[in-house]
Amino acid sequence: MSSHTIQLIDKFAPGYDDYNVASFAVLHFLGNLQHLFADVAKNLNDGGIFGFSAYIYKSNQDLEYSETSIPGVYIKTQESGLSTYKHSMVYLHDI
Repeated sequence: MSSHTIQLIDKFAPGYDDYNVASFAVLHFLGNLQHLFADVAKNLNDGGIFGFSAYIYKSNQDLEYSETSIPGVYIKTQESGLSTYKHSMVYLHDI
């Protein structure tokens, strides 16, 4: 986490390390986020914040992505063999 990010978190949520979770530039490597979100919700203290970034799937722009067996989760396999994911807003809202 960059010092700039930490300063932003400190500014908006003093004591963030006591009760907040941040995940930036990670979720696009994970397809099914249900277990992760459930674990965060289970372990987050009252009043805590789960801040994350996600790549949002847009059907008119992301033609190289295909839907997985999980509705709202889309995958693209890079030339290197690494798979990356995008998630629909509905999926992120519902989990």
